[in-house]
Amino acid sequence: MAKKVVFELESPIISSISKPITTKELVDRLRNVCDQLSALDQDLVDLDSLAEIKKDLVNQKLIKHNNQGVQAYVSCCLAEILRLYAPDAPYTATQLTNIFRLFISQFKKLMDEESPYYLNLYNLLKRVVEVKSIALMTDLPAAEKLTDELFKGIYDICKHSAFPEKVDTLISDLLSEVISESDSISLPVLKLILNKFMANKTVSDSQHKNIRVPGFSITLNICKTNTDRLSRQVTQYFSEVIYEITANENGTNQVSLDPDTLDQLRKLHGLCIEIWKYVPDLLLSVMGVLDNELDADSEQIRELATLTIGKIASVQPSDVNFVKVHQDSWNNWRKKILDISSRVRASWVSATFDIIENRTDINDDIVTGITKALLDTDLHVRLNTVKVFNKLQPETFVSKLLSCSIMDVLIHLLREKNYEIRKESISFVSNLYNRTFIDLYAADKRLDDTIGTIPSAILNLVYINSTEINQHLDLALFEKILPFDNIDENRARRCLTVLKHLDTKARSAFVAILKRQRQLSDVLTQFVGLCEAYNGGNPADKENKETLIKKIDKVSNWISLSIPSDIRPISCLNRFVAENSKRYYKLIKIAISTESNYDTVRNALKELFNHLSSPSKEKTSMDSSQVTPEQMVSTFKLLLYRTAVIISNQSNMHSLFEIANQNGELANTAQELIETISETSPAVFKTQIHQFTNILRSICSAESYHKATEERSLVKTLKTIYHYAKQYPQEMNMDESLTIALQFICEKGTPTESRFAVKISGLQGEKSILKRILATIYPLDDTSEHLASHLCVISEMFLLDDSLLEGIESDLTSTLIKDYLLKNKIKRKEDHSEFVSDEELETKEFTSCAIKIYSLKVIVNRLRASHDAENSKELAEPVLKLLFFIIGNSGEIVNEKDPSYPSPQHFKTRLRLMAGLSFLKLAKYPTYSKMMKPSLVYRLIFLVQDENETIREAFLNELQKYLAEYQISDKFLPLVFFTAYEPLDGLKAKTLTWMRSTYKRFSSDKSKPLIFEKSLVRLIHMIAHFPEFVDSLKILPKEPEKASLVPTLISASEYIIEFLEVVATEKNISLLYYLATQVKKYQDGLFSAADYELDENPVIYNLYRVSELAQVCIKLLSLSKSWNVQTWPGKVQLPGDIFSSMKSIKEAQDIVSISFLPDQVVVEVENAVRARIARTNSRKDGLRRNKRIKTAV
Repeated sequence: MAKKVVFELESPIISSISKPITTKELVDRLRNVCDQLSALDQDLVDLDSLAEIKKDLVNQKLIKHNNQGVQAYVSCCLAEILRLYAPDAPYTATQLTNIFRLFISQFKKLMDEESPYYLNLYNLLKRVVEVKSIALMTDLPAAEKLTDELFKGIYDICKHSAFPEKVDTLISDLLSEVISESDSISLPVLKLILNKFMANKTVSDSQHKNIRVPGFSITLNICKTNTDRLSRQVTQYFSEVIYEITANENGTNQVSLDPDTLDQLRKLHGLCIEIWKYVPDLLLSVMGVLDNELDADSEQIRELATLTIGKIASVQPSDVNFVKVHQDSWNNWRKKILDISSRVRASWVSATFDIIENRTDINDDIVTGITKALLDTDLHVRLNTVKVFNKLQPETFVSKLLSCSIMDVLIHLLREKNYEIRKESISFVSNLYNRTFIDLYAADKRLDDTIGTIPSAILNLVYINSTEINQHLDLALFEKILPFDNIDENRARRCLTVLKHLDTKARSAFVAILKRQRQLSDVLTQFVGLCEAYNGGNPADKENKETLIKKIDKVSNWISLSIPSDIRPISCLNRFVAENSKRYYKLIKIAISTESNYDTVRNALKELFNHLSSPSKEKTSMDSSQVTPEQMVSTFKLLLYRTAVIISNQSNMHSLFEIANQNGELANTAQELIETISETSPAVFKTQIHQFTNILRSICSAESYHKATEERSLVKTLKTIYHYAKQYPQEMNMDESLTIALQFICEKGTPTESRFAVKISGLQGEKSILKRILATIYPLDDTSEHLASHLCVISEMFLLDDSLLEGIESDLTSTLIKDYLLKNKIKRKEDHSEFVSDEELETKEFTSCAIKIYSLKVIVNRLRASHDAENSKELAEPVLKLLFFIIGNSGEIVNEKDPSYPSPQHFKTRLRLMAGLSFLKLAKYPTYSKMMKPSLVYRLIFLVQDENETIREAFLNELQKYLAEYQISDKFLPLVFFTAYEPLDGLKAKTLTWMRSTYKRFSSDKSKPLIFEKSLVRLIHMIAHFPEFVDSLKILPKEPEKASLVPTLISASEYIIEFLEVVATEKNISLLYYLATQVKKYQDGLFSAADYELDENPVIYNLYRVSELAQVCIKLLSLSKSWNVQTWPGKVQLPGDIFSSMKSIKEAQDIVSISFLPDQVVVEVENAVRARIARTNSRKDGLRRNKRIKTAV
């Protein structure tokens, strides 16, 4: 057995009166004692020899000594004593209490690494941790107090950035030992530990994410080392705090929390999230508390719990898979998208962002909920969902969320009524398209069917005709769909790729945008000119100044109508005038000039926007209100995007020509765009027009013609030349070679080629050219394979110069009707086509059909050319009857006894469409419009409801175009409401959009007031004479028992409701009711006075029945919307072409007093109409789909 080592104290360490010890000497003696003790081995030391030193070390003179060195060495010595005596302690509880208090006081000084005794303090900490002597403290009576002092002291010094990182592990071990040996820790200690999680979050959320949070690693180590013990206390703490802050004085749960309480609860949930990020096991039991919160009565608590669990579920990587370990809580959380509270549902959506970003294993669950959120009835939920999408990287959305269902809803949200949702949706989908463009249209059907449709969806917003929507549409188009790009070919190819994949409506919208560019650029040019004149004129000429101000105001007001009022466009334009910047004027002129190249336009816009974004100090009497730089930029960015030659500039045209000539996949699209630009901005072709005319000059024979048509579309070339020549006829070089080429095309080309060839020839105003052409094609040759083309040329000649056809027009018309219209050149037993397109009419296969079409066109164009002639009415009467017959007879014009009867189906469809369109063309002329009696107009209903969808759409397009441009009488307006049973969703939606936008535009036109409202009486009259209803309504007032009116009236009510859904507002509902009632104060103008005197013709009362039906519909709509129908104070005269006055006041009173609808009928009709109005999705109602579209028979 080894000999025990005896400790010998060399010098006393306790000072006395007789033998005082200086502090310096004391420190030296203690250092020696410390060195001696630290050198002793616990197993070899003679503990009895330590009796004196262990007693001296706990002497109050040393323990309470105020010298830092003395305290440091005494602490180290005591730590060694405890090591040597371990596991027993050679001190009383009181002495140990004093010892640990001394230790704690020394630990508090660990942050000062510059201290001369820092090494002693570090060794003290190390020895206490190694020996685990701190465990003795937990058995003392004052253990809780000492523990609180220890943790508070440590965490106090952890607040300082100077706290040395190297002691983190030792302190963590020290505090962990205390927790593991304690039965429990106090709440203050628990808070000290947990608070570091929030301190770390604060730093993580700041811009200084890499800064170390002193003490956080200590908290982390403590929690990981003592998870089981701390978990119970954390759960108890959370439960108590939550109960305390969510219960009132009576102990019952609060449904609504005050702000302070809510803030406390929010902080607690934030702590949960931070703990889960680092030590998820610590919250195993707390999750049950959070799960209960998801079902709390309080909306605020459910909202917080939803956000918290969402954040927790998003933490990846994590030691605990929340979805699997807490599956019940996860499933409960998923249900919160169906919570009764919209705030909770919106919070659920917000919480999904991090989940989508960080996880891939639960995409299906999230996609299901997100889809529901997009369709939520509450706008805040929908808005939150789109905002989440906007925060996501587009690549993340594509990989994790993209689906047809989600994209369908997003596309629908582009038309959302709420401004913010629209704005966010347009922003998201346009950015998504921009970021994924490189992957589109490359055999990835999933991307093409979803993201690839975005440009069409955005461009189709044009038809809504909203200034706010158009603002975001333009920004999306020019910044995301067709963003600025310095490389000409890339830019052109992107534009063509987008254009190629647009749907029909979107292409039309794109063309409209190009047309708008030219129109608005003319207005902007005028505005800039007025600014220059106003600022550059004679200051003394006040009269001229006032005139200029009025003109500027007029132009400014017109421009501002298309810009949202919230950016104050009028004030911005006035500010522009006041600043009088010649540089601004020049930049705008450059940007809108067709002679500018792309780089010049882009640089001009960039410079202008930079200047406008700088605050201006100018101020004039023209604009006393201040506008912000942001408003100036927003106004002029919209204005310049719409007017600058961003698309139709010289650089782009050069690239488009190159692509068109390469015969690649974009060649046809390039040719189409060139053709469109030639129509909308012909001036841009000034330097290229010779390229097109040279193509024509090469045509002088069949061989050269075929070669030219093989290389590119000759029609597109001709159209381009025509549009340019029409705008700049003086710049066209119509030399002999070009004239010969045009003459050849008129004789040998397709109908459309021939049409544009003769139009180009006619622009020069030289009859000799047209005479030469006419001589080659007339008299008509029945055997010519180009007969249809010749007819097309003649039809155009009537419009160009009808004097060329003097003397032959009568014989020509007779021949066309007798030999071509009333006979079929072919007879097919079986039709291979319901309808042939314009392109198919160009082919030899459908020449016979084309001959009929162009024959009718010749006859109609003769009338158009003669509209102001003395015999125009005489010429028009048989033609109008012919058109009426064609429509009424389903397009069949051949007599049954003729050998060529019946006509092929595609003959009939094309003829009745041609007849309808011809009606509209002739209606543009007042002479012919007056001749069109109501019976003729009403026959057009058959085309609106034609069984062939192409006919319906084509006719409606022309009808809407002419009505919108005021080219035809508003007596045609009620026809559009007969689309109530339109089965095609696209056509139905398009028509409704047109109705609403046109009504909005007409309503703002003070020169033509109440056009839509007044059309109600024409609609009532039209319904009353609609063949579908005439027979069903043949009931005399005295025979109500014979009535079977209900189905007919319910069917008719659809047209009236369609009208009311578009036109009725709270402001005009009284006027509409007044108009409906006024109908009963008039006689039907289509019947004679004798019909009313006999009182035996039941049809004369149809008008009054439909009037009463309209009154029922208006009343029920008013009730459903809580509108008051009051007496209309004004007076409106009903149109005299369809209404006539009553013979006497008594007769009028008698009619008004009679109810033409039996009471039982009214009850049944009211029930049906009420249900129809209540349907929220009436446009997709099944009844509407079951209604068969008919053709007149």
